[in-house]
Amino acid sequence: MGQEYTQISNTVVSEYSSKEYQRFFYAPTEGEYPIYPSNACRGSTIIARAQPKPELLVKSFLTKNKL
Repeated sequence: MGQEYTQISNTVVSEYSSKEYQRFFYAPTEGEYPIYPSNACRGSTIIARAQPKPELLVKSFLTKNKL
């Protein structure tokens, strides 16, 4: 069973409010993976976009320092 590479969630957010989502993913190997920011659309027009994030560094071992 496969998963889509991107996920679309239709949500109504009231004025002066926000909505937070948490996503989990599987990385098959160590490496750096790009993170694509969320955006908000009205119809097919993007009206807001989150700031780009640095690439996610995936390691095969746990560390105490999260930096």
